[in-house]
Amino acid sequence: MSSLAKVSDGYTPGRMITGITQVLTERRIQQLCKHPLTTAEFIPFLAKIDLIYREEEEAYK
Repeated sequence: MSSLAKVSDGYTPGRMITGITQVLTERRIQQLCKHPLTTAEFIPFLAKIDLIYREEEEAYK
């Protein structure tokens, strides 16, 4: 999951939750014992979500 932490840098917690809920469907949760989660599963969903860049983040503070 450290790879996921690196890939998710720049996303707000709310946007991360959106991505996680899209990946962790009820069916996917049932498959976790046989098929552990991979970072690659999150990439397509994160790619669709706009990033918050450091400059924007600093402006909000």
